[in-house]
Amino acid sequence: FESVPAMMFLCDADGLIISASEMFAQQVGTEQDLVPGKICLGFFDQNCHADLLQAIRTGDAAAVPATLERHDLCDLEVELNVKEKKIGAMVGIRMVIATDVSARNQALREVTEQNQLLENANESLDQFAFVASHDLQEPLRKIQQFSGFLEEDLQGHLDADGQYHLDVIINASRRMSALIQDLLNFSRTKKATIERQPIALNTLLHDLVAELDVTIEACGAKIFIGDLPIIEASTPMVNQLFNNLIGNAIKYNKPDTPPIVQISVELLTDGLCINVTDNGIGFEMEYAEKIFEPFNRLHNSGEYDGTGIGLAICHTVCEKHDWKLSVNSVLGVGSTFKITLNNESLG
Repeated sequence: FESVPAMMFLCDADGLIISASEMFAQQVGTEQDLVPGKICLGFFDQNCHADLLQAIRTGDAAAVPATLERHDLCDLEVELNVKEKKIGAMVGIRMVIATDVSARNQALREVTEQNQLLENANESLDQFAFVASHDLQEPLRKIQQFSGFLEEDLQGHLDADGQYHLDVIINASRRMSALIQDLLNFSRTKKATIERQPIALNTLLHDLVAELDVTIEACGAKIFIGDLPIIEASTPMVNQLFNNLIGNAIKYNKPDTPPIVQISVELLTDGLCINVTDNGIGFEMEYAEKIFEPFNRLHNSGEYDGTGIGLAICHTVCEKHDWKLSVNSVLGVGSTFKITLNNESLG
């Protein structure tokens, strides 16, 4: 016991040391034969005396944090494991093993510090996005307003080049307006708090489809809604989630092929999965993670309108509810977006 390469000592229920390993004696800066007969609390920082004494008297404790005082050296952060033993004729002996966790604790502190810095940076970026987007709206409104005046005043007086230049300004300002609005929505979603309430998904989706009736009729889309459950979630966020998913399913359709969107439920052992399946253009699965990143688009604005923020909002909504959003897609066949809910979210 005395030569074991670990910081160990034996003591009674009051902390009186009977024997100690050589490594323990080295760490506390004394001779090994001088350790027995001393109260173990004297080798530890007084802030942990109460917990240490409680662990010793209990005779069964694990991972008790403590600070070992080393003479002429930096104190050592340790974790103590205490076990009551019977050694020969001696009963009620406590074996205490001290494990050096200073390097681990330092690493954890550094990770915590970096996480805090990252969280602060993200909050600053969210605030910047919100303020910048808000402040951009007024000058953009003036650009749109006066571009409209020019279009009315110069109608029939512009040559082809002049009309082209004016159209570029008007279309660019419209795209910029959509981008700013999406950026504001993304920022609000990131900062929003969850207020859960029962949501009948069938009712919510039928109402949402009714709101999209003009868009649906224009492209001949068909929306099929299965028998969906009642869930506990934020109504505005869930509405935003399905609005974006259905809107994307309609937007990214194949030419001359009416969009078909099927919303169904799949039961799992620890929850359920809501699938939003379309017959659209699909994409290669190598882009399956990237599409949930803000501003990441697989198609340019000339092919399909959009800002690349809609799916990022969907991902944020799911993240805030502790749901998982994933996708399976086949290029030229279609995509299935899968929202995996745990049992806690079910009404």
